[in-house]
Amino acid sequence: PWRLQKSKIEETIQGLIKKLKDGEYCCHYSGLKVTPGFSASVDHRIPQSKGGTHDLTNLVWCHVQVNKLKNDMTEKQFINRSANILVELNYLDSRRQL
Repeated sequence: PWRLQKSKIEETIQGLIKKLKDGEYCCHYSGLKVTPGFSASVDHRIPQSKGGTHDLTNLVWCHVQVNKLKNDMTEKQFINRSANILVELNYLDSRRQL
């Protein structure tokens, strides 16, 4: 559970709303449109399990399903893993076309 000081709660909420609007209601990782209360979730770029904080610079909006795939990876780990998967899929697709 999130444990923010009461003085930081309002500041964090307002900052998250601004991030959502500035990001045009899109997932930070995939670009998919997100809807608060339905498909949007807040992700820790560096998970709490790896020392991440609730600081606004560590929080991003992402699609719920993308957040599930990211699990407890850091942002860098997730992006690298996703890139490797895409390279592998492109390789497999090119082999099928031979």
